[in-house]
Amino acid sequence: CGQHIGRDVHVKQLAFNDFYLQGGRKLGSVQSFGFLPPGRDIVEEIAADFGALPAALLRLGAPALRMGLDWLLSHSLLLATILEDLPYPDNRVQLGHGAHGREALEIRHRVHPGERERIDSFRETMRSALRPYRYFLLKQADNNRRIAHVCGTCRFGDDPATSVAGADHRVHGVDNLFIADSAVFPSSGGINPALTIAALALRLADQLSKQ
Repeated sequence: CGQHIGRDVHVKQLAFNDFYLQGGRKLGSVQSFGFLPPGRDIVEEIAADFGALPAALLRLGAPALRMGLDWLLSHSLLLATILEDLPYPDNRVQLGHGAHGREALEIRHRVHPGERERIDSFRETMRSALRPYRYFLLKQADNNRRIAHVCGTCRFGDDPATSVAGADHRVHGVDNLFIADSAVFPSSGGINPALTIAALALRLADQLSKQ
């Protein structure tokens, strides 16, 4: 946004929920992101997304690109839009095949059409809000390697067939196993989950202390 942010300043200080509800739909919240990795790491990440030849050409210009990215990121305010991600049965953690025929955990996640439409709407809302400032968009919604605020996979519910833990945080069928973090969220919520995680942990601690 054209605002100089020094490297010795705490930049993850801004957040607002003005766009959480727009036109009867849930979008999400906006917060300052903090610092991205150094330009060197970003160039390597970009190169990894291309084939061998494009990646080799990219690396030839890497020094200049790194310097440009470092300058740009040190003179910009980075804002992250956090959108509620609704639960779908095909978005899950499951056992798959790892190296040497061993079982390994796999994260399966795709952006569904409803979320895609809300992402586009959220981005357009931000474009309107940022005018007339200069800005550029970093699209990361489809990049599972940079996932943040992970929620779900052990959701609350009354039915053991469709949930992992009950309303008392207890895992179905296991007397002494409880879950208190964001794994029990039915959906992501569209906001930073830290306070909700703390509230769930305090709620569970209160329940266990009474037992």
